Amino acid sequence: MHKTLPNMVTVGCAWCKKTGRAHGVACTVCLGAGHLIVVPDEEGHPVPCALCGGSGRNSNQKCEACQGSGWAARFSSAV
Repeated sequence: MHKTLPNMVTVGCAWCKKTGRAHGVACTVCLGAGHLIVVPDEEGHPVPCALCGGSGRNSNQKCEACQGSGWAARFSSAV
């Protein structure tokens, strides 16, 4: 945390958990699964989705709470 304005501190965005990505927006390729079940690897495991990196969420849309930065300002009672 660091000071930004009097009584304001910058903290990790609680809404997106500091990812900067929109919360709850399913990936358009894997439909939120995080992997592709139609193309297993040599051992039969599902292959992680290339678009979302296995997260299952669309990384193209920014979090509205932090505007995609992963950080947010909040009031602090500490002086």
